[in-house]
Amino acid sequence: MSVRPAKLSDLDILVKYLELLFSIEKEFITQKGKIELGLIELICGYSGIVMVVEEQGEVAGMATGQIVVSTSAGGSSLLVE
Repeated sequence: MSVRPAKLSDLDILVKYLELLFSIEKEFITQKGKIELGLIELICGYSGIVMVVEEQGEVAGMATGQIVVSTSAGGSSLLVE
């Protein structure tokens, strides 16, 4: 098992994982296009990161870290999901 930053080539499986997660919460309306856009921004942008767990060459899990401004911390903080 290894942990690495996500790549755009991981997008399909990451979308599937998030669709599964969102299906648990009935108030979420899953919109694949919006999920893809958000993941692309995190993978390619500077406001966060997507990490994946890889087992036997397959993505087995994921987590995101998003930079937010925390008034209690007095600056940037990392929101982990």
